Formats: sequence, C-alpha cells, structure tokens
Amino acid sequence: SEPFSLGAFPFLATGSSPADLGELRRPLGGRLFFAGDATETRCLGTTAAACTSGLRVCAELLDQFCPEEALAVESSAAAGKLKEHKKHKHKDKKHDHDDADDKHKHREKEKEKDKHKDKKKEKDKDKDK
Repeated sequence: SEPFSLGAFPFLATGSSPADLGELRRPLGGRLFFAGDATETRCLGTTAAACTSGLRVCAELLDQFCPEEALAVESSAAAGKLKEHKKHKHKDKKHDHDDADDKHKHREKEKEKDKHKDKKKEKDKDKDK
C-alpha cells in the first residue's frame, strides 16, 4: 500500500560490504544524523537494528551537544545492560539446572530398568532349576 517503498528492505548488494553501512550512518556537517535499520551491520533490516541505531544516534547527539549528560546515559545504559546480562545468566543457570535434573531422572530410569532386568534374569534362573 506504500507507493514509494512497496515493502522494501535493506540488504547488502553484490560488491558492497558492511563498511558501506558505516558510510550511511556518518553524520553530515555535525548536524544531520542518520538512523534506521539500514545503518546497522548487526541485524540488518530488523526492528532491533532500527532501535539500536536510534540509541546510537542519541548517544552521538549527547556526546556532541551535552557531554556531561552522555556520561549519565552511559552509566544508566551500562547498568541496564548489566541487569539484562544477569537476567540471561540466571535463565541459563536455570536451564543448566533443568538439564541436570533431566540427566538425573534419566539415570534413575535406567537403574530401574536394570533392576527389572536383573529380577527377570533371577526368575528365569529359578525356572531353569
């Protein structure tokens, strides 16, 4: 329905490289900054790339026009990243714990099977006598 883009998306054309994306995001004259999913090398063409590029431009603007604010934002962003990292690390530990539980359950089932086999062998021996 969009007459100008018709569902367009960014991609690296043959002969281009991720370095070309760096050219797309280079500010012009220190006043015109570029953001968007086509300016990020990671996750090119995604919502995550668009959001990341917006944060990048925000940081560039703060660095240029409000350096003291940029430090506060960096500290806050670092704290947020640390919190997110801890959350993911906790999830990973939970998965590790779940895996250990699954292994333990599997070993217990195997022991039960072995006990059952041993009982059957003893029964068969008794029958043979």
